Amino acid sequence: MKFKCIKLQDFMRYKGTVRIDFSTDPINNATVILGDNTGGKTTLAQAFRWCLYDDIINTKHNKKKDVVLLNNEIVSSMSVNSQAKPVSVEITIEDGEREYIFKRKAEFRRKSGVGPNDYSVTQVGESQFTLHMREKGVPQEPIFNDMERGNPVSTVVNSLLPKNLSNYLFFDGERWNDEKNKAQDIQKSIEIILGLSGVQAMMRHLKTDRFNVISVLKSHIKNNSDEMNRLTELVNKANCDGQKSNDEMIELQEKINEIEPIVNRLKEQLESNRSEEEDQNRLKKYRAELNYLNEHQEWYYNEFVKFFSTSARFFASGLLPEISEAIQSIDLEGKDIPGVTIDTVDYLIEHGECLCGAKALPGSATLVGLEKLKKMIPPETIGGAAGQLQERLSDWKNESATFVEDAESKAAMYRDGIDAIEDKEDDIRVLERRIDRKLNLADIRKRYNELEQQMRNLHMRYNRAEGARNASFSTRDRHQAMIDELAKASDNNKEVLRAIAYAEAVYEKAANVIKDKEQYVFKDLNILIRENFEKMFNGKEKYAQLEKDYRVHVYYHQLGQSVNYEETTLSNGEMIAINYVFIVSVLELAKRYAEEEMAEEQEHKNSSSVGVLLDKIKDSLQNETSIGTLRLPLVLDAPFSNLSNANTGLVASRLPEFAEQVIIFMLDKDWKASGLSKYTKPEYCYRIKKDAASNSSFIVRESEV
Repeated sequence: MKFKCIKLQDFMRYKGTVRIDFSTDPINNATVILGDNTGGKTTLAQAFRWCLYDDIINTKHNKKKDVVLLNNEIVSSMSVNSQAKPVSVEITIEDGEREYIFKRKAEFRRKSGVGPNDYSVTQVGESQFTLHMREKGVPQEPIFNDMERGNPVSTVVNSLLPKNLSNYLFFDGERWNDEKNKAQDIQKSIEIILGLSGVQAMMRHLKTDRFNVISVLKSHIKNNSDEMNRLTELVNKANCDGQKSNDEMIELQEKINEIEPIVNRLKEQLESNRSEEEDQNRLKKYRAELNYLNEHQEWYYNEFVKFFSTSARFFASGLLPEISEAIQSIDLEGKDIPGVTIDTVDYLIEHGECLCGAKALPGSATLVGLEKLKKMIPPETIGGAAGQLQERLSDWKNESATFVEDAESKAAMYRDGIDAIEDKEDDIRVLERRIDRKLNLADIRKRYNELEQQMRNLHMRYNRAEGARNASFSTRDRHQAMIDELAKASDNNKEVLRAIAYAEAVYEKAANVIKDKEQYVFKDLNILIRENFEKMFNGKEKYAQLEKDYRVHVYYHQLGQSVNYEETTLSNGEMIAINYVFIVSVLELAKRYAEEEMAEEQEHKNSSSVGVLLDKIKDSLQNETSIGTLRLPLVLDAPFSNLSNANTGLVASRLPEFAEQVIIFMLDKDWKASGLSKYTKPEYCYRIKKDAASNSSFIVRESEV
């Protein structure tokens, strides 16, 4: 379903006839109307609402009661006694082979009895609402709205574009930037989707309206005694006190419901991060171990180098037998004294005493013996050195046999050391990444403690209010029981009491039905919210979910742990994008439920074709949801007014992919940043121009400016 065009006649800022044709192209499905602030963009949004629903929304500039529909230039030219002037808006909608032309018209005249400078006007009678249809191009009989016929045109409008969903079909960017309004609208949308407005109205009629059924029934209890009057007053007072306490409980519970999910998520984050200190200690330990491994690896390296520094004996091992044979050929016996060096003998001579204690005085036999001994020590003789070499050669021979094995062992130790270092470095990197992902726990704990204390206070107040309510209701019930006993004396009172009991039972049953269906709606809606969020953001790092506080929260999927973390620092662009995700999800679900309800109604009408009908409905739903495009138009007024250029591009570029048709009223700065040009044909880009002299506005194609 798509809007084909809109025509305005002397409507608010637009004097004369203004027509805008909308793109119905399946690919280039965007129509853009550019204009400055106060130029008339919101007026166009008001034109849609007034034509289809006879409604004008409040803005930050005008309250509904202050809005004048007739063009201000025409109003200023009217005299008190002049003929009434008409205002009209005509909207053409195409839906397959069927075309709907809705037209609303109203007449206005100057108010009498006001001053000459007062240009107030008053509407003459009710607005006229008509519908002209074309079926495959063939005109049908026109349909008119009137009370006697049950306003059939409005019925058709609601079947195409339900009024209770108009806040989503006709998006007001300024309203949705207000968090309080947004939460209220989300709660209202849930009630709409529930499809239980009649049940909710019944509940209000039964018990909560000022003049509800139960209170009226109680007033019909007949009594003629002072005791009955006294008890009734006590019941009313106790009930009033109890209701006051109950209202306080509801208010407190709303605050608790708002805070509790946040507290729980913060608690989960803190509990999941109890291991942070352990991780820090483990990281410290790993780094110490890494230092030890690096030091040990250096030792391995030095030992390896030292090992090969003496490896000449291995490579000379083939010569060892020949050297040994040469040494053995030398007569070494008695030629030297093993272990004695020239330095040793020189030391004895210098100190004048032999090792045996004899004095080595000049001319003594001892000194002569020492001088003779010097000549027997290498290099004077080689016997001793040769002997030592022979011993060493023997050791070398034995060592060379295990050289390769020793080399492989030392190499293996070095390789194992490198592997251990790499493993430890990997462990450190994993820990560092995990610690880096940790949230600022100090801030989280501070926030948690504040909210947890607030929760305790709220629960204490709630418990006190609950105690007061229970006490009041207990008093009420006790006095009511006394009244009932007195009332039973009358047959009339017995009937009234039965009717009250029945009304209470119906109310309780209806409350349970609404509660059960709300859970069902939350589940289905969150499935769509997740799917559309993923499409909008083109990724799977985060997901969105509607919570019981009637706000859409955004969470990270698991970040290496079991707890999903909430994103608490969303940009304006992301928040606006989430608004659109929710809007299209609500519209999709409402449309799906409506189609299912139609299928059920048809099933009752024609049970013989139930299977075929349901199969067709299912196929239709599957086809629509597989495309992922909402088969309703979206009309957006100032959707990017509070966004940066980057965020505007993020949101705007995805909107045409979500809806069958998009009509946007926006500022020039937003148009440049939006990226919508690829979805907008030049002939469907318009500009609002202001006539400075008359303060009226008119519309031209941007290509004609």
